[in-house]
Amino acid sequence: MTTAAENETLVRVGPGTPMGTLFRRFWIPATLSERLPEPEGAPLPLQLLHERLVAFRDADGKVHVVDEFCPHRRASLAYARCEDGGLRCIFHGWLVGGDGDVWEAPPERHPERFAKSVKHPAYPTHEAGGLVWVYLGEPGTAPPFPDYLFTSLPDDHVYATHYLQECNYLQGIEADVDLVHSCYLHSSTDSAATAKVDGEIVAEVLSNDGAPRPYAQDAEWGFWNIWEYRAPADDQKMVWIHPFLFPCFTVVAPSRADRTYLFHAWVPIDDEHHYFYFVHYNHEQPLVGDLLASVVDLFGHDKVLKDDEYRCVGNLANRHLQDRGLMADGLYSGIRGIAAQDIAVLQSMQPIVDRTKEHLGSEDATVRWLRKRMLAAAREAAASGAVPAGIDASRGGPIQGSIVMVDRDQRWEDTLAQITGRAAVGAGAGTP
Repeated sequence: MTTAAENETLVRVGPGTPMGTLFRRFWIPATLSERLPEPEGAPLPLQLLHERLVAFRDADGKVHVVDEFCPHRRASLAYARCEDGGLRCIFHGWLVGGDGDVWEAPPERHPERFAKSVKHPAYPTHEAGGLVWVYLGEPGTAPPFPDYLFTSLPDDHVYATHYLQECNYLQGIEADVDLVHSCYLHSSTDSAATAKVDGEIVAEVLSNDGAPRPYAQDAEWGFWNIWEYRAPADDQKMVWIHPFLFPCFTVVAPSRADRTYLFHAWVPIDDEHHYFYFVHYNHEQPLVGDLLASVVDLFGHDKVLKDDEYRCVGNLANRHLQDRGLMADGLYSGIRGIAAQDIAVLQSMQPIVDRTKEHLGSEDATVRWLRKRMLAAAREAAASGAVPAGIDASRGGPIQGSIVMVDRDQRWEDTLAQITGRAAVGAGAGTP
C-alpha cells in the first residue's frame, strides 16, 4: 500500500519538492506550437510546476518563455506589447528580452545603465514535434534536447493536441501504464471500432483476455512496461510493449496497419491540474487527409469539445456527457472517444487520489513499479540536486512501443530482447 507520506511525495511538484526537482531536470512540453501562431502575436500565459510564466514568439519566429511578472512592479507580462524582439510592459514601458535581459527602462534617468542591472527569469526553449519545450531547472544545467523520434520528423508527419485536466498528473500516467483498462474502458462491441496491426485483430485479443499478465523491466530512462494477452489462436499470444520515460512520458505502439505511433505526456500545471498531451506521428507517410482523419476519429479528438483554454466541455458536473443509451448498445463506458473516456475516469477520481484507500491487485504490478521508480528518482534528485545516476534525458531516441504476436510459450524477456535488440535479463535487473 502507498503510504500518505509517499503519496505526498508523488503528487507535489512545486519548487523545492522532490518531484518538482525531478521534473525540473528534464525538458518538458510547455504548450502546443499552434497556441503561438504568429510572430509578435499576443503573449500566452502559462503555469507549469506551480510557476507562473508567459510564452511569446518574437519577430524572427523563435519562442521564448519567461517569468510572467515584470521585474519592475510585477505587472503581468501577459498584457505586454510584443515588440522589438521582447515584451514591453504596458505599465511603465520596460522592455524584457526572451533571454531575461532588461533592454529598456524608459522612466529612469539613466535607462540603459539601470536596465543592465536587472535580470529577469527566463528559460531555455526548443520547438519540435508540434510542441514548445522548456527547461525549468537551474541556469546552465539543461541537458541536450532529447530525440523522441517524432521531434525530428517533418511537420506534416506529426499531429499534436492536448487537454487541460483538472486532476493530478500522476493519475494520468498510472492509467496509461495500466494497459488492462483498455479491455474495459475503451472496449466496444461495435465492429467498426476494431483495430488491426499486421493483419492481426488487436480489439479481438483485448476482448478475448480481460486479465492480461503485466511485467516490468528497469531501464536508465524509466522502465519497459510489458503485457501478455491470450490470443484467440491457442498457440499464440499478443505482447504489448509500452515504455515509460522519465518524468512523464509513454510511447504507445501502433494498433493499426498504418503504423501511426502515439507519444503521451502528462505535464503538471500545479498539484491539481495538468496538460494531457497526445502526439500522433508516422515515420513512413505524412499524417494528413484520410489518415489523419482516421486517427482523430479513433481517439475521438473530434468528439472532445473544448474551450479556448483546451478545457473539456465534458466534466464532472455533466458526467462527461455519458450516454446510457450508447452503453446499452455496446459502448462499454457510454462515453464517445478514447481521449474522452480517459479524461472522464481520471477526473472522476477527484483532484488528488488518496492512495492509502486503494486495494491493488495482481494486475496493478506496473502501477506499483511506476510509483517505486518515481519515488526513488525524486528522492535522489532532491538529495543530489541533479538527475539521478543512470537516468539520462538525452536517451529518448531509440525508445519505441510495439505490439507483436508470438508463440504462446515464448518468454516475455525474449520477446523484449527480440524487439529492442537488447540482451534479455531478469525483471528489474537494470538496463535491458
